[in-house]
Amino acid sequence: MKPTINCITLPVDDLRQSFKFYRDGLGLLADEPDESSDHVAFTLDGKLYLVILLRHEFRKFTELANQDNAAKGSSECIVSYFTSNKEEVDIILKNVEKAGGVSTGNAVERPWGYAGYFKDPDDHLWEIMWNPAL
Repeated sequence: MKPTINCITLPVDDLRQSFKFYRDGLGLLADEPDESSDHVAFTLDGKLYLVILLRHEFRKFTELANQDNAAKGSSECIVSYFTSNKEEVDIILKNVEKAGGVSTGNAVERPWGYAGYFKDPDDHLWEIMWNPAL
């Protein structure tokens, strides 16, 4: 079997606000949540889903796994978004700020490409990166 990652789930405080952020800031597509929704699943390329799940529901899963939840605003992982060119990195960083994200600084040249970082409305750390080798 070839290993794959199929789903990344992030806890959020306000499902509608986070939905709008991911839609308007990153251009991700999904059906708009209704009042009874506890999650939204964004379909990405390669059979990958990004799921945003209300924090109280997220805790139910971590409790089943006997795991402590990280404090809001702490980073235990970085979610990376790869762009097709360098200019897109700066465009996306501007879009996420307009949509309610917080940039952690300007994008800079790295040995592996060009990257910038931001936090979404729930303080998850994201990397926007262009890598010429990918």
